[in-house]
Amino acid sequence: MKTYIQIQALVFYTAIGFLAAGCGKKSATRPEASGTQQNSQTAATAPEIDAALFERITVRVNSLIQQKQYPAASETLKQLDNVKLTPAQQSTFDSLKAQISK
Repeated sequence: MKTYIQIQALVFYTAIGFLAAGCGKKSATRPEASGTQQNSQTAATAPEIDAALFERITVRVNSLIQQKQYPAASETLKQLDNVKLTPAQQSTFDSLKAQISK
């Protein structure tokens, strides 16, 4: 009977040891795979970030134009000088610039 209890304890503690060792261990391929996925997500969202930036700036410029704060609108619009714009964005940019120069 004593041997049976010792074997059960040994099995129990061995199982606990394997579980504890496995909890802190990470797969070597896991971080690389997620890193690759993260890089592709970053590249995919870059145009979306530019679109969001464009949207925020144009909303702000429109607000400043309505308040007749043309110098502030012009300075705000300058933030888009080095951003690659789509043809539609370029049209909006040119329209805002024309409104400021009136």
